Amino acid sequence: MKKNLSGKVSDKTSIIIVTGLVFFIAIYIAYSIGKIYGLAQCALVITPAAKTSAPVKNPMRVPTFINPADVQYETRFNFTYDSVDVLRSYREQEKLDAVIAEAATTFEKTVKVMQWARNQWEPGRPDPYPPINAIRTLQEIRSGRTGGFCAQYNYVFVQAMQSFGITARYVTIRNHEVTEVWISELGKWVCFDPLFSAYYTNQAKLPLSVYEIYKSLKQNQPIVIQAQKPIKNTEIHLSQFKEFALWLKNNHVSSPMNFTDIEYFKVYFYEELSELNSRIILYRLTTTSIKDLYSVPLQH
Repeated sequence: MKKNLSGKVSDKTSIIIVTGLVFFIAIYIAYSIGKIYGLAQCALVITPAAKTSAPVKNPMRVPTFINPADVQYETRFNFTYDSVDVLRSYREQEKLDAVIAEAATTFEKTVKVMQWARNQWEPGRPDPYPPINAIRTLQEIRSGRTGGFCAQYNYVFVQAMQSFGITARYVTIRNHEVTEVWISELGKWVCFDPLFSAYYTNQAKLPLSVYEIYKSLKQNQPIVIQAQKPIKNTEIHLSQFKEFALWLKNNHVSSPMNFTDIEYFKVYFYEELSELNSRIILYRLTTTSIKDLYSVPLQH
């Protein structure tokens, strides 16, 4: 008798609990929908007002208290670089001061170091793949234990530039790796490709960044490739710049990491969703704000 009674009470209790949970969930969903709908009725109209395709109901007006010309944008991403101290032994070992001895500007120094990096070996297959450390990379390739292609030239080149305190970073484009260097006298980032000992300019001979190459391609503007090494198909080569990602982590000597983690430290830029594949959208950092990627380096 007691067992039957307790069983019935238990069943009723379970039904009450389940019913209560369902009711609570239904109320929560209704509340959330109502909240979302309510937020949809609100809008901020920044002064001066932005153009809209339809009138906004009950807009709030928010004045721009600060003159846009006085606003200093800060990137949302943290770019890291190896220091001069960390790379001093590399600079001394490879006698890099002699490489730039006759160069007067940052741009001239960069071109000379890029040419030096390209002349260290002929392209080959990096198997086994050497670490992102210029000293180790050169040791492994010079000994014949492995080879090196675009990425290895980049590591040797970028770390050489960083050894002089010149800000340089890695950039991934479609099926290829290039670099960017902050050229102080130009006040801008400039793209260099050590594999082809190349840099890129517009018709006015102004050196271009990766982003500027990307934009020039979209706008069908001419790009001049200044290369010492032959490029089999320049049209295919330039098309690789239609997708690019900047490396946040450029301090692989002071803070080594595994290759499997590198993708998590890249930021892909896009202007239209069609420019990104599902892998990038789901698993990688992205931005539509070019200011996130092309601000002045902190040390400058």
